[in-house]
Amino acid sequence: MTQIDPSSCQIKLYRMSTPEHVCPWGLKAVKLFEDCGLNFEDIKLESRAQVDEFKQKYQVATTPQIFFDRERIGGYEDLAECLKMS
Repeated sequence: MTQIDPSSCQIKLYRMSTPEHVCPWGLKAVKLFEDCGLNFEDIKLESRAQVDEFKQKYQVATTPQIFFDRERIGGYEDLAECLKMS
């Protein structure tokens, strides 16, 4: 994984948050960003159709997905590892 300084990036978090299910890993990502004092855009995928469209567009199997600038970091565990390295 490329070393990235998250404090100098535009951070976007895409996470599932439907009436039926709120992704626990997405909530963990929110907490991790807040605990690290990082500003991020919290983009909630609020329907199954939005989730499916997102997964197809980025060719991923799961949410959440985190982007630093335009580079996809990955999911929660990838984020935690990236922040540990920075």
